[in-house]
Amino acid sequence: MVSRIVVRGSKQWFHTLTGDYRDGADYWSIQRSLLTPGSCSSQRYRGQDFVYGCVAAKQRLDPTNIRRNTEPGYKAGRNAYSEHPASQSPGTSSLFKDGLTARAAWEQWFSTQVGDYRDGAKFWAGQRSLPGPDTCPGAGRSQTFVSGCMAAKAMLDPMEHRRRSEPDYRAGWNTYTEPAGTPASGTGGLY
Repeated sequence: MVSRIVVRGSKQWFHTLTGDYRDGADYWSIQRSLLTPGSCSSQRYRGQDFVYGCVAAKQRLDPTNIRRNTEPGYKAGRNAYSEHPASQSPGTSSLFKDGLTARAAWEQWFSTQVGDYRDGAKFWAGQRSLPGPDTCPGAGRSQTFVSGCMAAKAMLDPMEHRRRSEPDYRAGWNTYTEPAGTPASGTGGLY
C-alpha cells in the first residue's frame, strides 16, 4: 500500500532530525491535523532552525495529509502503519489491543459531545502532543469550553503517556478506523 511507504519514509526522515529543526518538524506534524493549524512563520521567535524544520515537514507531509483527509482507503493504510516488522505481529499483543480499545473509547465519547464542550475537547486533543501545550482556561474561552477541555485532558493524558512510551499501544491507537456507516467524529485525524 503506497501510504505505508510514504509514512514509513517520513518516519525514517523524522528520526534523522535533531534539535530545533526536529522540534519544528514535530510542531507541523501535530498542527497539520488541527481544524485551524498554526503556521510555521508564526513561530519565528523559536528560531530559524525551528521554522526550517516546520516548513520541511509541511512540504513533506501536506501531500499525504490531503490524501489522508480525502481518500478513506489511503487513511486506512496510513493508520495501519506500524514500526514493527510484519513477523512481530503487534496486532495480537495486549498493548496493541489496549491502544485500539482506548482509541475507540475516545472516539465514542467525543462523538457524543456538542457545542462549546466539544470544541474544548477538540482543542485539548490538538494540544496534548505539543511540546508546550496551551492550557484549557484562557481569554475568551467559556466555562463550557474549559470543562470540555478539562474532561478531554483527564481522558487523554493517560492515553497519551502510553501512546508515547509503548510502541504496540501506539500502533493499536493508530490502527483505529471509524466503523463502516459511522459519521466521522471530527477529531481532525487524532493520532
